[in-house]
Amino acid sequence: MVDKINKSNELITPTCDNPTQLSLSEVKQILLDLDRTFPSHEMFQGPSEKKLQLFRILLSYVLYNPAVGYCQGMSYVTAFLLIYLHDEEEVFWCTVSLFEGQTYLKGLYSKNLAKMKQFADVFGSLLEDRKPKLAHHLVSLKVHPLIYTTSWFMCLYTALPVWSATFYIVDSFISDGYAVLFRAGLTIMNLLENEILALERIDEVVPLIQNPPEWIFHSKNFVPMYKRTFVKETEIISCLTTLTSSQNRIDVKSQPHSVAVPKRKRVFGEIDGEDVPLIQKLINAFTPAKKTRPDSSSETPMTKSTNRSRSTSNRISSKMKRRRRISSNEVSYILTYQYHLNNVLMVCITDSAFCFSQIKIIPW
Repeated sequence: MVDKINKSNELITPTCDNPTQLSLSEVKQILLDLDRTFPSHEMFQGPSEKKLQLFRILLSYVLYNPAVGYCQGMSYVTAFLLIYLHDEEEVFWCTVSLFEGQTYLKGLYSKNLAKMKQFADVFGSLLEDRKPKLAHHLVSLKVHPLIYTTSWFMCLYTALPVWSATFYIVDSFISDGYAVLFRAGLTIMNLLENEILALERIDEVVPLIQNPPEWIFHSKNFVPMYKRTFVKETEIISCLTTLTSSQNRIDVKSQPHSVAVPKRKRVFGEIDGEDVPLIQKLINAFTPAKKTRPDSSSETPMTKSTNRSRSTSNRISSKMKRRRRISSNEVSYILTYQYHLNNVLMVCITDSAFCFSQIKIIPW
């Protein structure tokens, strides 16, 4: 898979003179997350080589796909691959495959987390279907699935306290795709069901789910329950379709009533904007309405408002055209990872501090 991706990117070259334009906020966030990623693992303690490799890979992905950029959770997935893959370039392309693969995590690291919210709603539906009592208990405590599934899904369960369970989940994920995210989550909820039902406060339930006890991840407990938990991809797609259609109906109902109701045609002789009695309506019905032709030198209020709306729409249209013209000139670039390492990033660790050179950082 890595060889295939590398082969498809052999002919890609930089399309701009200075491709090293980075957002300062993204660089800061990457630096902050370096110390938060596996802090107890010996490979990532202090100014280690693995931490430097992690920084280069994450920063290179920001350059590779600036539309997505960096999102919290990426560092855990990349660091997990770095522990068991020694080739830095191979780790980069495996990371790209996981983040952008249609059957993996594509769209999960968006800026507004739209897909993550959808996945959380789907997980809630699956939990209600399999464990209605547990789901209703969590709803009564106002514990939304988004609270605990975000760290599970976006970190790919790499932050679990037992490594054997993480290996098992990641191996299944690479083989079976994103359905494993829901399957592993339902397995954890099945094992925690009795303990969750015994709690009556949200500040007790949320820490338990976010930091489950180690015993549930032991092979004798986790693996048998995982094998008894089934989630099909078609079931997830069906839940997504149902949730999307219901959300569309809610959006239509929430629109202003005046927008949905068409404007009523004025009856001949009726006075606009007045609530007249029935007798007056009858009189107006048989009284011809005065038809006055406006002077060409003067404008009626309706004409003025029409011209004003037209000028406003023209200004908006011209702005949109200017925006499109600017975005078309700012051609997005895709660089190979080898180009990043050789010509773009020159990073070294000196006295526990990161030194940058040949990197132009543009403030956010």
